[in-house]
Amino acid sequence: MGSLDSVRLMAEDLAGAPYTVYRQATTDSLVADVAAATTSARGTWAYSNLGLSLLGAALVRAAGASDWATLADERIFTPLSMTATQVAAPGAPAPDLLQPHNPNGSPMAGQTGTGYGPAGIGVTSTASDLARYAQALMDGTAPGVSALEPTLDITDGPLAGQQMGLAWVVAPADSGAVVWHNGMTGGMASMFALDPAQDRAVILLTNRARDLTGAGLLLLADGAEGTDGADGAGAALPAAPPHVDADTVGWVGAGVVLVLAFAWASVRSRSRLRLAGQGLAALGSLAIWVLARPFDWAPPWTLGLALGLFVGALLVSGLRWPALGWLPERWRALTIAVAVLGVIWFVAMAAFAVWVLGLGGR
Repeated sequence: MGSLDSVRLMAEDLAGAPYTVYRQATTDSLVADVAAATTSARGTWAYSNLGLSLLGAALVRAAGASDWATLADERIFTPLSMTATQVAAPGAPAPDLLQPHNPNGSPMAGQTGTGYGPAGIGVTSTASDLARYAQALMDGTAPGVSALEPTLDITDGPLAGQQMGLAWVVAPADSGAVVWHNGMTGGMASMFALDPAQDRAVILLTNRARDLTGAGLLLLADGAEGTDGADGAGAALPAAPPHVDADTVGWVGAGVVLVLAFAWASVRSRSRLRLAGQGLAALGSLAIWVLARPFDWAPPWTLGLALGLFVGALLVSGLRWPALGWLPERWRALTIAVAVLGVIWFVAMAAFAVWVLGLGGR
């Protein structure tokens, strides 16, 4: 992601506000990020929005084009008559864009920007345009169709065992190989998968930021030669990585850990100070959990269970409170540290929540 402000990005994502960090990113800032990066040995693979954006900028310069939107239109959209596909100008999302939604279902603003345009910011299309693109790729008439050929093995991570073409993932399948790519940015998600040997393609578009990879691979396998519906899908295609929203998993994880810690302290702690600090830390994380509403992957009952455990710990703490002192006889320094960290965490989470609510209301 380069030097983007990840904290602001998280806040704007939860608030459904425009991603200012993408609007502010330019080709010059991308080049500066890359110049400051430490590279490893050539041949290792990692998913990189920064890398793909830099590649787009390099292609623009090599082609002598004015910008990425112009190059994409000249080389892909116009030759394939993809008249409804465009790369939006900064601050001007496509006028017919469906209302985007973040994972918790809240409306979001349409995202635009120049620096990360090649990685997908501001790109809009339609099912009919992408169907035309898919057919051209499968029959070999699309510009740059050689990009579907594998060039690099993926040896670790959720895509281990698959390969990369030029920005396309190439997965082994019963028919030979399936080529696919997905995307999810600012309240929108997509999945585009091809099985050239079967002359079969799947295109999924949604105006909610929810991963579609698994659904796309299952649809592609269903009914393909040599498979038997969903039972055959596992044999035909690799399993998709499990859906977990990377933007909210941290909030849920912190909430679970801190609520469990407070529940344990409510029974075992001998200090009011520690109970207060751990209770405030758990409350701060629960507040962000409620704000994030990550119910597309973490069911509502998980939040209900955490809230119930927190209330139970609060009641136990209240019953034990009169018999406790402010500091225990042992581990006083540790108790003070835990309490101070708990208060700092609560204040930080409260400030972050106020910031998110303010961004959403502007």
